[in-house]
Amino acid sequence: MIWLLRAVRLFGYQKSPPPFLYTLNHMSTFKRDILQGVNFASAGSGIFPDTGIKRWIEVVSLGNQIQQFEAVRGNISQIVGHNKTDTLLSKSLFIISIGSNDLFELVDYYPNTTDLFKAKRMERLQLKFQNHLKTLYKLGARKFGIISVAPIGCCPHARVQPNVDPRVCVKELNDLAQTFFIKAQNLLKKLSSELKGMKYSLGNSYEMTMSIIQDPYAFGFKDVQSACCGSGTLNGENPCVIYFNPNLCSNRNEFLFWDLHHPTEFASQLAARTLYGAGTRYMTPMNFSQLVAIEV
Repeated sequence: MIWLLRAVRLFGYQKSPPPFLYTLNHMSTFKRDILQGVNFASAGSGIFPDTGIKRWIEVVSLGNQIQQFEAVRGNISQIVGHNKTDTLLSKSLFIISIGSNDLFELVDYYPNTTDLFKAKRMERLQLKFQNHLKTLYKLGARKFGIISVAPIGCCPHARVQPNVDPRVCVKELNDLAQTFFIKAQNLLKKLSSELKGMKYSLGNSYEMTMSIIQDPYAFGFKDVQSACCGSGTLNGENPCVIYFNPNLCSNRNEFLFWDLHHPTEFASQLAARTLYGAGTRYMTPMNFSQLVAIEV
């Protein structure tokens, strides 16, 4: 999550919060670390508890990440007391970027399903997401920085699937990503009206990324289809690992995608700046810097 490192630097920090498991393995600095923030993210995970397990075997679902946060919250309370913990958490920014893996698996594991099935699956996904957000609120979270799903149908991996024209994005995946954003927007409006003191900023990463894809030169990109590192068509058939003897582009700053799924560091820098300070085209109802400044 390179964009997270770039985003926290915009807030004045030199580095992103340490991973939760890192803090557990470095008990000498544990108390100091958790008071500065913790990163609970897990690659390949999702909103549903089983997302990522079939493909990656071991992932930490959003529900389990929240359990880890609950444990950290308990440790913070032991250090500074309950009242100061409540104050600290109410001022903290809870950044959540999740959902793309759930959507990938909906298409990959449930092919040729009806629109009704997909609609019901998306409703279940949002209900699960709602429950997770409510749990975080009960644990003291008040400021939610939510990043919606990007146009995942445009990533190199999606473009090189069988019976897909690699020159165009996969409409089914992009439609799901847009649906996710709309549902997330409605959900956050509803929750913020029901839960006292809850504030949020929703980043429309679909719109952010499509702006680049539709006019790459305006943002300094030359290639918005291929991965900088990988192998096969568009470097999107195999991951950027030595086992597959990957190709490596000469200038990664010219590429939107680093590997078959993820953006380059340059693209992540643009994303971080947008999340931090953009207007309502990309951020609703406010950007991350405005959210942090709010008193709750």
